[in-house]
Order: sequence, then C-alpha cells, then structure tokens
Amino acid sequence: MKTLSLVVGLLGVGMFVACRKAFPVPDPKTGAIFITGASSGIGKDAALALDTLGFTVFAGVRKTLDAEKLKKERPTLRPVIVDVVDEAQCIAAAVSVAAELEKDGLKLVGLVNNAGISWRLPLELESMAEVRAMYEVNVFGLMQSSQAFIPMLRDGGAGARIVNVGSVAGLLEHKGASAYGGTKAALEMISNVMRLELMEWGISVSLLEPAYVKTEIAKKQVGSNAKWKTADPEKLPFYKEWAEKQDAKRNAVDKHSASVQVTSDAIVHAITSQYPQTRYVVASVGKGIPAWIVTFLAWLLPDRLVDMAAVHF
Repeated sequence: MKTLSLVVGLLGVGMFVACRKAFPVPDPKTGAIFITGASSGIGKDAALALDTLGFTVFAGVRKTLDAEKLKKERPTLRPVIVDVVDEAQCIAAAVSVAAELEKDGLKLVGLVNNAGISWRLPLELESMAEVRAMYEVNVFGLMQSSQAFIPMLRDGGAGARIVNVGSVAGLLEHKGASAYGGTKAALEMISNVMRLELMEWGISVSLLEPAYVKTEIAKKQVGSNAKWKTADPEKLPFYKEWAEKQDAKRNAVDKHSASVQVTSDAIVHAITSQYPQTRYVVASVGKGIPAWIVTFLAWLLPDRLVDMAAVHF
C-alpha cells in the first residue's frame, strides 16, 4: 500500500510538472483589480505590488480611517469601503467600481478575495456565535464579493483572474483549528468549482494557501489577545497543557515566518502570468519546513500517521 501511494504521488508530481504550461491564459497587461481586506497584511502588500505594476487597484477596507491611511501612503490606490459580510455593501462597492471603470475606460481584470479573520481554539471551547461569524467573513463573505464582481470580470474578457486567499490550515490539521481550518477547507472546494464554472469565459481561478506569514492578524493570537483566555473556565482545564504552550509555539514559529513578499509574489503571478497555477502553497511551517513538502506528505501518508505527527508538531 505504501509503495502504491508513493508511485501515485510521483505520478501526480510528474503530471503537475507536465501540465504546468499546458493551459495558457491570456495575460492582462492593464486594467483594474479589486482586493478585499486590503487595510493591512497580505491584502495591503498585494495592493501596493499590483499598483506598482501599473494596475488600477481598488482596495477594499472596512473603515474610513484605513482608507485615509492607504490613500496617504499610496495616492494612486483607490480605497473602497466594504464589509464583505454585508451583501448590500458588496453590491454597492461593485456598482461604485463599475462607474469608475466606465468613466476611465477600464476593464476589471482581477479580483483578490483576501478578507478574513483568524484565531485558534479547541472545538469544545468555541463560542458558536463567533464560529458562525468567522464563516460569515471567510466563506460567505468571499462568495458574496465574488457574486458581486464576477459580471465585471466576465465583461473584461478572457484572461480575467480571481485569487482566493486560503491557508495551509485547510490542508493540515492541528489542534485548535477546527473553525479556522474548516473555513479554509471550504475554500478548497469553492475555488475548485469556481474554476470549472468560470472556465467558459476564460476566467482563471487560483487558490493561495500560505503557511506562516508575518502579519498583524498573527499578533492578535498571542498574549492578552489569545482567544483561550476568555474561554469557558469550567472547560479550559481540560486543555490547560495545550493553552499554556500556545504563546511559546507561536513565537517560535514567527522566527521562521515569511514576509508578505511571498504572498504578494504569488498573487502577482496568479494575476499576470500566462500560466497561472491553480494553487500556490507558500511560506513554511514549524521550524522553517517548506509548506508544500508538508502538505504533499500529509496527502501521501496514512491519516493515523499524519495525526501522530500533528500532535507532536
């Protein structure tokens, strides 16, 4: 069985390499791109990178203050106030962007669904209201923003791109990630189906799956911000050992975390390359192990063996 798995794995790698440049997509040289969650971290850095390349970048943010900061830092960016969990705001944002594109004679060639929230907490300690709120942002928010902007991407002609920002948490199980990992696992199938449905109009869909990257969202998971510190005090003792190790583990991982440059490079490639990949697994896990290696092994090896590795990781 192990030999068969290895053979299948090697065949899969060979087919991936062989097909990597078998399906070219028209390369958008100019046009506009809309990015959600662009106030900081992955979204902001990608917005700056795409703006530098000459694209007209509409940066979706939730707060007026964030919009003002972005505009001050890079006057060519066009901030748009939108909360992806609000369907009316998503539609209003699309209408606003469409009006500006018509005025400027531009087409929308890219959508980067980056908005998301994150924390780590064992399932038994989760507040279901907060879990639902996470799904509203990470899953339903992405679906709403996609619904709002797909018509413009279709009008932009063949070669338009969508990049959904997932996570290796959707591929690799670890304690405390049932909610967050669940949302990112959902993006796996959503992105796969979007890719099939939009193929007819030449719209490419890529899924970015970063491991540990240095962002503000990571800082909100340690110290006084750690979610477990407000968990049910009657249940928390059952997870005392897990909780007490979280800050040390996160701080150790941060030493090997990649800069947002790796995610921006992947997003730029997905938007501009004639051969965009369907998946971009970037950055590292643990003590600097490339995430693509770990995700491949997790797919190849038996579940029980992967479980044992995850427990001690």
